[in-house]
Amino acid sequence: DYYSIGCMCAVDVGLPEYEGEFWDDISGKLLNKEGVIRARQEEMKEFREHRVYVKVPIKECYDVTGKAPVGVKWIDINKGDEANKEYSRLVAQEIKRDNREDLFAATPPLEAKKLLFSLAATEGVGYEEGRRHHGMKLDFIDIRKAFFHADARREVYIELPMEDHEEGKCGKLRKSFYGTRDAAQNWMEAYIKAMEDMGFTRGIASPCTFWHARRELRTVVHGDDFATLGYEEQLDWFKGEMAKRFECKHRGRIGPADKDEKEMRILNRIVTWTASGIQYEGDQRHVEIAMRHLGLDEGSREVGVPIVKDDEKGSIIELDKSAAKQYRGIIARMNYLGQDRSQIQFAVKELSRAMAKPTEHDRGKLKKLVRFLKGCPRYINHYSYQGRVEGIIVWTDADFAGCKKGRKSTSGGIMQHGSHVIESWSTN
Repeated sequence: DYYSIGCMCAVDVGLPEYEGEFWDDISGKLLNKEGVIRARQEEMKEFREHRVYVKVPIKECYDVTGKAPVGVKWIDINKGDEANKEYSRLVAQEIKRDNREDLFAATPPLEAKKLLFSLAATEGVGYEEGRRHHGMKLDFIDIRKAFFHADARREVYIELPMEDHEEGKCGKLRKSFYGTRDAAQNWMEAYIKAMEDMGFTRGIASPCTFWHARRELRTVVHGDDFATLGYEEQLDWFKGEMAKRFECKHRGRIGPADKDEKEMRILNRIVTWTASGIQYEGDQRHVEIAMRHLGLDEGSREVGVPIVKDDEKGSIIELDKSAAKQYRGIIARMNYLGQDRSQIQFAVKELSRAMAKPTEHDRGKLKKLVRFLKGCPRYINHYSYQGRVEGIIVWTDADFAGCKKGRKSTSGGIMQHGSHVIESWSTN
């Protein structure tokens, strides 16, 4: 029939001959060629099983949309470690050409997950007095190929990948596809409906947070990652309900009991349950990458502070195009890392002000920040067991026109749940 013919792909028509080497699109490291080819075969198998697209004449695409099919591209990365390699994903290249708010999809703030960890270690929520080892636990579920579980809601046509090429044909999407503008929104609508069908109430401030009053379950959804706090029996119920609706991978459950798992990697952060509470550590690979890009090695000098305020003396020569692009890329990494390391947030904020036209002096200040991180490679946030907490505490402060160069003010703050830091910031 139409669908079975349309979904015929690599296994049926034969695989292409791959030439050259494969490089990690994130780290730039050389990848194992056989591993990449095998990962691409597995990805195409997923496309067939989920019937992501059907093949139609390219003429149909032009008749319906008035333009060519959306391009596709392979993204090859190592998402795991040396023992657990995960390589390739096929994505669309649908370019944003307007500001359509109807394609928006929400992402939960990182403090939502941090609050989840804090609640787990807070008396009256995560555990009862004297019953710490029988308290709530944290469950982590990933949805495999999440977007493939969401129906396409627009008429989108894509180029066929070379593994499934057929002259004169393109693919018409039946399911959402990574890289199309509304894929994340389609998936968000799909999981919201599933959660509400299970009896969850969606959060008001963020539609990615959920609360099940009767079962005392709290869930934060980040893309295809579901982190849930609750008692073991209710977590088992939730895991079973999710498996009925989606293709799930139960990544694990950490908790206070001796038999529980104690460590989990989530969003490339390490979460560890210890005898005194929960520890949370950011991804330090960004420091290693920044050092390599700046030409710093293990023998490079370390410094004790990330930045010197009002240090404006130095070369005003602007970086060339390549060096400026590198500067912006490293600052982006530092901004990401700063979510988990409050001691660099002011420095990153100051360096970000030079993103448009970075100078050699700015690059020198960036090196100072990375040298500081080299000497302080690990930064662990502790969510120690604490008593009952009433509400959230926020501390804020600001200087007035503190920047001598631009006369801008800096404001900063810390948000706490009891003794636990949930969020911190430094902004102009």
